[in-house]
Amino acid sequence: MLHGAEKVMRYKMYKAKKHWLFAGVGFVMMSGALLVGGGTVVHAATTAATAEAQAGTTTGSAANGDADTPASNTQGQADAQPQSLTDYNAYKDGGYATATHDYETAKTGVDAAKQTYQDNKDTYQNKLNDYQTDVNTQAPNYQTTDRATQDSLNGEYQQVKTDYDHLNTLKDNTNSKIDEANAAAKQAQDQLDALYNALPDNIKNAGATIEQYNQTTKGKAQQLVTGSTADAYAAAVKAQASGIVNTVNSVSSKATAFKVLIPSATDATGKVTADLYGETYTDRNGDNQITYEDDVLPVVLADLKADTDKVAQNETDLTGSYAEVVALFSYMKQVADTALPYQSEDGSVGRINSAQANDTSYQLMHNGSPLASGFGSTYATQLLNSIESMRSQMETTVENIYTSTGNSFDEAGFTASFDQNLKDQAILIYQAQTNELLKLANNLLAAFQAADASGDELWATSPSAGVKTNTLTATLQTAINKAEQQVTDGMAALKNLPASDHFLTIAYSTGDAASGFTQTINQIWKDLYHTMDTFGMSMSPLMKFDMASADKNATKDSAGNTVYSPEFIKDHAVVFNAATTLANDITALMQQSSVITNDYETVLNSLLTINGNYDLVKPQVTYMQTIEDTVTTPQAVTLGQVNVLVHLNYVDDDNGAAPVKNDLQTLRGQDGDELTWTAQIPAGYELAKDQAVSGTVTAGNSNSEQTVTIHLIHEWVTTSVDQTYTTNYALLTSTGQQVKLPGQNTQTITWTVKTDQVNGDWTATPDQSSTQALATPAMIHNTAGTLSFIPDLLTFNGGPISLQPISGKGQAELDSKLAAQVQTVAYREAKLAPGIQVGTREQVPDTAPSTMPAVPNPGPSDVVTPAGEEATNVPEGGNDTQPADDTSTSTDVGGDTSTTGTDRQTRATGQAVSASQAGGQSQTISGGTATKSQAAGVQTGTKPQAGTAAQSQLPQTNETDEKASAALGVLGLSLLMSALGLKKRKRD
Repeated sequence: MLHGAEKVMRYKMYKAKKHWLFAGVGFVMMSGALLVGGGTVVHAATTAATAEAQAGTTTGSAANGDADTPASNTQGQADAQPQSLTDYNAYKDGGYATATHDYETAKTGVDAAKQTYQDNKDTYQNKLNDYQTDVNTQAPNYQTTDRATQDSLNGEYQQVKTDYDHLNTLKDNTNSKIDEANAAAKQAQDQLDALYNALPDNIKNAGATIEQYNQTTKGKAQQLVTGSTADAYAAAVKAQASGIVNTVNSVSSKATAFKVLIPSATDATGKVTADLYGETYTDRNGDNQITYEDDVLPVVLADLKADTDKVAQNETDLTGSYAEVVALFSYMKQVADTALPYQSEDGSVGRINSAQANDTSYQLMHNGSPLASGFGSTYATQLLNSIESMRSQMETTVENIYTSTGNSFDEAGFTASFDQNLKDQAILIYQAQTNELLKLANNLLAAFQAADASGDELWATSPSAGVKTNTLTATLQTAINKAEQQVTDGMAALKNLPASDHFLTIAYSTGDAASGFTQTINQIWKDLYHTMDTFGMSMSPLMKFDMASADKNATKDSAGNTVYSPEFIKDHAVVFNAATTLANDITALMQQSSVITNDYETVLNSLLTINGNYDLVKPQVTYMQTIEDTVTTPQAVTLGQVNVLVHLNYVDDDNGAAPVKNDLQTLRGQDGDELTWTAQIPAGYELAKDQAVSGTVTAGNSNSEQTVTIHLIHEWVTTSVDQTYTTNYALLTSTGQQVKLPGQNTQTITWTVKTDQVNGDWTATPDQSSTQALATPAMIHNTAGTLSFIPDLLTFNGGPISLQPISGKGQAELDSKLAAQVQTVAYREAKLAPGIQVGTREQVPDTAPSTMPAVPNPGPSDVVTPAGEEATNVPEGGNDTQPADDTSTSTDVGGDTSTTGTDRQTRATGQAVSASQAGGQSQTISGGTATKSQAAGVQTGTKPQAGTAAQSQLPQTNETDEKASAALGVLGLSLLMSALGLKKRKRD
């Protein structure tokens, strides 16, 4: 690795933003705990004040912020460190350090909680966005009238709301942890502040000056990287000038016409670039790719050639870099030992074996490898020299800071602190560097294992190779195992070594055999590099001879390059990859030999920073901030209402379902609700049977209309109407005789009237019990008893009282039919026609049938014959069904009368009532109703009654007149009853 240099510091290739800057340690500033354990002496005019007395004391004037050559301000030295500083350092390194350690531990947990919160927030926001998209599409403004849509969206909402609640819980819990940790840290900070405020001004002034200096270390580190690497590169170019010229010349003549590709990237502007070993190359010819031939080698060769010329003239404005030397070595390695990748015309990656491979292998052995190793050794030596030369300058700078603020400088303490810090950094670098070496070795091991697993025949046999390629995997695994054990043992031994000025050199190259440390970075590197480099003796012939001869479709161009066929490249991809990986890892190992740390600037900044007892910059806790961001609260979708327009169609079932009216009712509700309509029954109607007065309709997800049919029937109103029926009695002609007429008879008939309220139809039914039979005598006499009078039918101006139901339409007709009735019964003198004789009962045989039932009995004026019974003229001592003397008298239309006695013999008078009454008809009173018969002289009752004889036509007889008056009475009563119609009809 050092190639002849026994004891030099290895240089570092610094990587910033993926650009490798080979930066050695130009100088090392002090770091670590300064003056720890040293007998610090402090100049103080007075004794230390207490924390309470010094609280709030302002810092005095600070020394020069540059701190390179501050003026000394030493006024003397106190005999001992003030108690206030002892107390301050004791708490800062004790209780405060513990509190800040706990705080950092809590901060680690909080950071994880914050990350969890952020992850959940991102997840929530994505779900919320999806939900919002669905809402905007399906339910704008979070409103919908479709219940299914609401259910679906609210299901999604519940998931989002659960995430939202969980997110707030995470936020609250995290903020609680932050508040708790901040409170504990603040308590420790307040106590440290009080102790700091009690320090003497000179100590606080030193702290302020160191704070100003430490703020400049980052910039100083960057300057150191730039300056030291430039100086190291210039020294290496000067030392390796001839090797650079030889290598450049050999490479210039070996470039193939095929363009060897380098992985590249295209930015947003279309610019194509490639990072190669820390240097950035651009597309120089506009072909949208980066190749060695077009874009890298022209720059590398020109820079190195120009720099060798400048160094020969002692010029310092060099343009190249160590990265270009590494790129040159890498190109030679790939040409010699691999099939170079290139971009074919169809855009795919092809492979070629360069015709210059053998010659390049020779040039690599004699020029390329010596150049790379020699250049690296010189480069690292210069960096180490820069570090060594800066130490004395740093010691002077720190001393001036202390003395300028009235504090003493302990050189032994500074040395001890510097050495310890250097040891700490060296251990970190040792671990990082060995990890990188093992990483490269394992990367190559993976490529070899893939080739083994593929079963590739050429890889398994490699006829031209002295050491078969299928044995390389085991060899490399053994080397890796050895390196891992070296690292483990070396780390343990290195930690036990005492700190020293050359600890980094010990870790890199020299070791300390007396203390048991031989596993240096250089030794581990040499072992791995030697093993991997020997693999080239197997890989090179495989690629140059075996692969080329195996591809029967391979072609050779005019320059003698072997161009592999696409099919062969595909079939043997693992072999091509193994060869390329070997070349790249060998180059990376060469590069890694000069790397001190992967972040060189950070290491330098740490070494440049002053800390320890006189890092009097008061530590200050940077409090964690609670999570204050807010997230959008999800909103649920509400179900809006819709209108249902209900058409209520009323139909008249009593009129063939004819339309009555149409009402509209607007009901409002949500999807699926049962909404109630209520019928408004029109006047004059009532609901039909089974027709409900109200019902429901189901609301849909939008405004709708529904039709409901309401079945009606006519409403019938029942009322009661009283009708009066007045009968007056009068004589038809005056005879000059005094005649006692019956008194006026007024009866009230109660009618039950039912009226259709729609069309006015009505029916009226009389109360059968509301009338009485009229006490109308069939014959009356004058007071002298010399004249008889009977009702005159021809002059009767009334009609029968109807007890039958009637019907009609309209109130007018009802009023007309049930108006009060007045009738007059007129009596005239009763006379027998000439020649009519009244027979006696003795002339009628007992076997002759009766022609009439018992003569109706008018009875007194206040007697009412029961409805449905015959009115009979019952002589004194008789009853309604059987006269006392069992004698019946009948009168025919001619006025002749006949009497039937108990012996059933009929006697006739032979006299007519009057000529006007002889019309060929006869009437028989039966229950108050006259029934007419067409057969002359035959009287027929409408309904035979029990205990009465059947009526039949009887022969005329020459009976005497002695029963004439009886016959006239019977006739008159018959006529009157027929006129008045008092026979009551049996109830239906």
